[in-house]
Amino acid sequence: SDMIIAEDDTIYILETNTIPGMTQTSLLPQSAAAHGLDYPQLLEKLIELGMAAKGR
Repeated sequence: SDMIIAEDDTIYILETNTIPGMTQTSLLPQSAAAHGLDYPQLLEKLIELGMAAKGR
């Protein structure tokens, strides 16, 4: 999410990206890689989680 903090310390959310970049050089895959999950493993995990959420 993109946010700003006003002078009175109020936080305003400007936008939330609900579909993160999914190329191999995007931030989400890079974050996953930093935690030991390569790109194919990340995709497999996302598919597994989606299927589990739908009860499959």
